[in-house]
Amino acid sequence: MKKALHKDNFMMVRKTLPRFLSIFFIVALGVAFFSGVRVTEPDMKLTADAQFDESRLMDLRVLGTMGITEKDVKAVREISGISVAEPSYSVDTICKLNDTEKVLKVMAATGRLNQIKVTEGRMPKTNGECLVDSYLMDHSDIKVGDTITVSSGTDDDIGETLKESSLKVVGVGSSSYYLSRDRGTATIGNGQISGFAVVPKENFKLDVCTDLYITVKGAAGKTAYTDDYDDIVEKAEKKIKNISDSRCEIRQREIKDEAEKEVKKAENQYKKEKKKADKKLAEAEQKLKDAKKEINAGQKEIASQKYKISQGEKEIQKGWQSYRDGRKQLSKAEKDIKSNEKKLVKAEKELAKAKEQLKQQMQQAGAMGQIPPEMQQKFEQAEKELLRQEAVLKASKKGSGQRKK
Repeated sequence: MKKALHKDNFMMVRKTLPRFLSIFFIVALGVAFFSGVRVTEPDMKLTADAQFDESRLMDLRVLGTMGITEKDVKAVREISGISVAEPSYSVDTICKLNDTEKVLKVMAATGRLNQIKVTEGRMPKTNGECLVDSYLMDHSDIKVGDTITVSSGTDDDIGETLKESSLKVVGVGSSSYYLSRDRGTATIGNGQISGFAVVPKENFKLDVCTDLYITVKGAAGKTAYTDDYDDIVEKAEKKIKNISDSRCEIRQREIKDEAEKEVKKAENQYKKEKKKADKKLAEAEQKLKDAKKEINAGQKEIASQKYKISQGEKEIQKGWQSYRDGRKQLSKAEKDIKSNEKKLVKAEKELAKAKEQLKQQMQQAGAMGQIPPEMQQKFEQAEKELLRQEAVLKASKKGSGQRKK
């Protein structure tokens, strides 16, 4: 029976040899590929683990939304099983590259963990320098020697986080933290981080750290991505989580206390400044009152002076009217003088004529002999009258001369 079955199978393979060979080679290729993958997986893990160990990549990363203080770092370092706990800084920024705004994570250079592999140039030494992600360099037009400028991407001033926001590219490098093209997400820009830049730790102005890089004791001796490695790291992670709630409460209380201190300080400053302001205000009000008094007194003085000016103007008008009346009187007096002068001239002529007649009459009377007493008396009266009229005439001429002056 078996003999017949084998013979039948052999005959079927012989009749369908091409199909049999095709299936055979497909199965063989699949087995070979599967074997290669099974062999490659440990090699890939070993390669990655060697790179992680070389760059001293962290095992855990702690982020603090309220910042990580020195007390927090000390608390983590006191946990059993923690080898190294190194605080650091990082911030997501906006950088314009290739006429496009890209999200750039700016990180502080570390001293022990997460070492950067420099592929070109050097690590930054001063606040105005940076090392840029090699992946970002390959996908942009920036090069070593160029200067990039970063901003916060929000209404906040980047100057509150970084001392220098204009950074000269002095090097290119890569980090074991980023094995793939994915650089993570952000809350600014398009939400996708395009690359990273490394600056000196001194370029950050923050009072507290934002990141805490941790390595676990014994983890370096295990291969990454293995259960043994994960077990060691998970134990340390649980211990850190156990103190996270208490540390967060402490941090919240510290922030609250600091805020209350600032508020109290501001209130004291406000009271102090208010006291000064009230004093200055009182002085200013007193000066204002004094100024109002002076203004009122000045207004009264102005009113008084205006009244005096008005009276003076009236006096001036009255004087001008007197002047005009005097001019009229003077003009009239001049006319009267001229008229009287003519009369005086006429009177002088008449007086001279009367004198001449009296003289002739006296001569005629003398020629006749003795002058009768009556006639002698008339001659004397006539002579006295002529002398009186002559005196009046002289007085009139003298007054006329004075009026002319």
